[in-house]
Amino acid sequence: SEFLQKTISHLSNDLPSTCIWGGDMNCVPQIDMDRSHTPITASPITKNSQMLRQWISDRRLTDTWRHLHPRDQEYSYYSPVHLPHTRIDLILTSQDITHRIT
Repeated sequence: SEFLQKTISHLSNDLPSTCIWGGDMNCVPQIDMDRSHTPITASPITKNSQMLRQWISDRRLTDTWRHLHPRDQEYSYYSPVHLPHTRIDLILTSQDITHRIT
């Protein structure tokens, strides 16, 4: 979405080296782990998910929940219209403070 693109662009310019950033991303970074599997959700990764995943990688951010639960599938949102459960609420940190995540 244009909103996510503008937000990432803005944050890329102003993101301090040590940061904690969180919110409702309205997309998932890892479709296979962060979205329940239903016939409707068997589609390829969305543009927003690709953009978010690339930004996390480029900025070397850590998804705090995924860091603590590398194999768990838990969800923060359910869409009765589209059916899947998704984990769209994220808290990301810079890698220099990853060791403090508990």
